[in-house]
Amino acid sequence: MNDFFKKINKNDVFIHPTEGIWGLGVYAQSFDGFEKLCALKGRGADIPCVCLTYRETDVKEWVDVSLLTSAQWNYYQENKFTFTTFILPASIRAPKHCVKNGKIAIRINQQKHIKDLVDFFDSPIISSSANLTGQPPAQSLEEAAFLFPSLLISPGALGLMAKPSSIYDLIEERYIRL
Repeated sequence: MNDFFKKINKNDVFIHPTEGIWGLGVYAQSFDGFEKLCALKGRGADIPCVCLTYRETDVKEWVDVSLLTSAQWNYYQENKFTFTTFILPASIRAPKHCVKNGKIAIRINQQKHIKDLVDFFDSPIISSSANLTGQPPAQSLEEAAFLFPSLLISPGALGLMAKPSSIYDLIEERYIRL
């Protein structure tokens, strides 16, 4: 990973493996990077993004836990490692471009390369499937690199899930995607 980290900067979009599909990532606090990611995918900046982290401190900083019931918070705590993206009430400290309708999407990811990225940026990363809007996600690193040839590739292994994560809105207590 050293060569990757020598080349990457906080506004660069990059290709990275997730638990199930190839993704495009960027430092979550970079609005310029977020706009680049949206432009590469051909999507509007109004479409929600997912923030990946492994650190509970990031969740507590970017989520307004006071807006959740104890049962909701307990449900999150019991299920945060289950390949589920949670839609949570955003705190005022969450990057504005990551917040849609007062909510933020966060997924806990324990993969080593995601931990390395989060540690390098000292922040969550934004992650979106490696595809053009309206198209299926890239099925291989080769396909992702073909679609986005100018992007750096973060080393790491693709997980075994073979699909995008489930999405659960904790406030509304319902799945958006299984």
